[in-house]
Amino acid sequence: MIEQDTLNYGTIKMNSNGEKKLKVTNTGNADLIITSCKGSCGCTVPECPDYKLLPGESGEIKIVYDTKRIGVFSKTVTIKSNATNNTVYIKVRGEVTH
Repeated sequence: MIEQDTLNYGTIKMNSNGEKKLKVTNTGNADLIITSCKGSCGCTVPECPDYKLLPGESGEIKIVYDTKRIGVFSKTVTIKSNATNNTVYIKVRGEVTH
């Protein structure tokens, strides 16, 4: 289970740190393996845990948005795993200003 389905950056400055983290918790009774994480463009780069989460364990997915572009953004990160709901879409939103 991912703690939220929208990652809202709010208003951030150009060239600032675009790194955020999402908490993932294995709420099932089998090992959770995240098989892939993909951003909808090259400006949104997710990094998924490369280990399995045992039942009850938590981990993090790091998402980095490239803050070199000015303006409003709305992107998507697709996360695939061996869970019952095996594909999850996370919305990544915000605005980069000067």
